[in-house]
Amino acid sequence: MKRLMLWNHRTLPFVTMLITTIVLVSSSMLAQADDTPTKEVTVRELTLQMPESWMKKENTSRFRLAEFDIPVPGTDLENADLILFHFQGAAGKTDANIMRWLSQFDPAGRTSTVKEGKTTDGSYILVDVQGDYKNPVGPPVLGKFEKMENARVISVILNTGDDVYYLKLVGKQDTIKEIVDDFRKSFGGDAETEKDYEFEI
Repeated sequence: MKRLMLWNHRTLPFVTMLITTIVLVSSSMLAQADDTPTKEVTVRELTLQMPESWMKKENTSRFRLAEFDIPVPGTDLENADLILFHFQGAAGKTDANIMRWLSQFDPAGRTSTVKEGKTTDGSYILVDVQGDYKNPVGPPVLGKFEKMENARVISVILNTGDDVYYLKLVGKQDTIKEIVDDFRKSFGGDAETEKDYEFEI
């Protein structure tokens, strides 16, 4: 017993130093993960805080306000796409839009959540859907699409107080998992304060 107590007494400073080192390293890693370098991007009257690696690209449709290529640095994951829309006049009722976005996925294996939250200047509704996605190709009137398996699409109706914008993040589930927090931060969203959306239908 004496030897055990002596051993504990002698090794206590080392154990304390080891624990302190682990805590400091863990805190540093968390800080780095939460400290993604960002840039201010303005599209029309909308200002977003995007990671520096998110790059604006040429629009593939005149109906799109802007498009961005979203990589996940340090991985071999497929890039995601972020698309911004703005419509003059009405763009359809909220519930109808949500149901349409859900219908773009194969019902078999589809999972979804619909949340609403507040930003500094306004509010938003966030529709998060996972499964096999019918990715539109070309003008919507053509009704053409390509199947994207294991996809995740996050659509946001963002009300800035002065206007309404639509944001659509599209990619593979593994990719979106890595960037979803940065996406929320880009428009001022906060997952911790979001509530379940109540359908009017």
